Amino acid sequence: MPMFSVLGPLRAWNGDAEVVLGPPQQQALLALLLVRAGEPVTFGEAVDVLWPNGPPASAVAVLHRYASQLRRIVGAEALVRAGRAYRLDVPPGALDLHEFRRMLGEAAAYEQTDPDRAAARIADGLELWRGHQVATIDPAVRAMPVFAAVGHEFVAASVRGAELAATRETAQRLIPYLRAVTSAVPLHEPAHAALMRLLALSGRPADALVEFAGLRKRLAAELGVGPGPEARDMHRQVLAMPGAPAVGPAVESYRPWQVAADLGVFTGRAEEIARLAGFLRGGPGTARVAVVSGMAGVGKTTLAVHLAHGLADEFPDGTLFADLRGFDPSRRATSADEVLRRFLGELGVAQSAQPAGFDARVALYRSLLAVRRMLIVVDNVRDSAQALPLLPGSRGSAAIVTSRDRLAGLVVGAGAMPVALAPMTDPDARLYLAQRLGCERVAGEPDAVRRILAACGGLPMALAVCTARAAANPNFQLSEVAEELSTRGDPPQVVVFPGPHPYVSLQEKQGW
Repeated sequence: MPMFSVLGPLRAWNGDAEVVLGPPQQQALLALLLVRAGEPVTFGEAVDVLWPNGPPASAVAVLHRYASQLRRIVGAEALVRAGRAYRLDVPPGALDLHEFRRMLGEAAAYEQTDPDRAAARIADGLELWRGHQVATIDPAVRAMPVFAAVGHEFVAASVRGAELAATRETAQRLIPYLRAVTSAVPLHEPAHAALMRLLALSGRPADALVEFAGLRKRLAAELGVGPGPEARDMHRQVLAMPGAPAVGPAVESYRPWQVAADLGVFTGRAEEIARLAGFLRGGPGTARVAVVSGMAGVGKTTLAVHLAHGLADEFPDGTLFADLRGFDPSRRATSADEVLRRFLGELGVAQSAQPAGFDARVALYRSLLAVRRMLIVVDNVRDSAQALPLLPGSRGSAAIVTSRDRLAGLVVGAGAMPVALAPMTDPDARLYLAQRLGCERVAGEPDAVRRILAACGGLPMALAVCTARAAANPNFQLSEVAEELSTRGDPPQVVVFPGPHPYVSLQEKQGW
């Protein structure tokens, strides 16, 4: 008789050769007989499974034909007809479902005397699963109670193993199975509590608290309730552990806001803003990362800050900002790890509780973002590698990255949307001057305005210095500003001053 697998795709082997199992309905009948192996399956039960939307008049005749064909696969003596029922007899060791149940029986024998050994034996059984039970049959058939009950065995075994585990090694073996359960059944509170226990036992209390935060948000959003006593009790246990980070309700209520104030009057960039805002609110794909590139002074940071203010309601858990100083010749570039440690602190993880390894810190950071809706602004990036560890790994949060480089690595590797900023058009630059100096003053000196615009080359940063000079000296004629620009032959410069929230400050050159 062949060896059969139903814990994943329905498959069969004769030695090393895989057996062809026939058309979909024949496979469905075989799957039913296997999960009920050793028990009679009535014609009525089989017809209900094969035709969930109602059987044809010929259903019983078709059923007999499939049974006849299956006898050629399993052996005539294995598939027995008794009255109006079929029974498939499977020898020991020939069906993975029976092996799984045998291992669970062995685990039960150890529960009282050696719980961790019992949990390890459950993990042995769970390793037999290769996906959803009978995954290759029609989804409507697979949803029938007889097959769903097999899936419930996987859930129950995973949770029981987590309850019995007592060592880090066993906990680490069981975590992937609890992850699978909580992903498939996201509101299953006992599974979430069990996963929290495993994460804490394996030395990852921060991840356990992130799991609780995610459960609480899902329950509130979908059912309007909070976690039950089992999950709350596990949450308290994890919080009481030595070194557990403060990712509880008090920290979750804190909303970091690290971007500078928006400009009182923002000019131009309507097309870029519409495109970026639409993408960051919910663009296609798994990533929501936008790369804003352009030459120095073209207004990348100002645009990113303006967008952050405009999208504040879309990211209710706050906005993080970091200047990586990727193109600052006077100062060392900021490393991703420096920023990562600061961001983790803002998310409630004390320095003493942060993981020792860089990769582990990245994983924790992304886990914390996964249960939040935050905007990350990473400014002045030198290359893709510098920014990549700071990007969120899920759709809930989004990021804006600015750089003089186009950062093709993020576009290709992280699915980022590129937006290249060109200098402002003359109409937008003229409007920029009018909004800051007044329409009458600008209209009164058209030749001077033309010369200023030509000298500044459409760079918002250069225009800002010029308007600041003119606004601070209302008695100056714009022609004087234009004359100084043409005499010096270069646009005004700016200096970026360091601080907890970097900002651009106007710096007058000699004579300005």
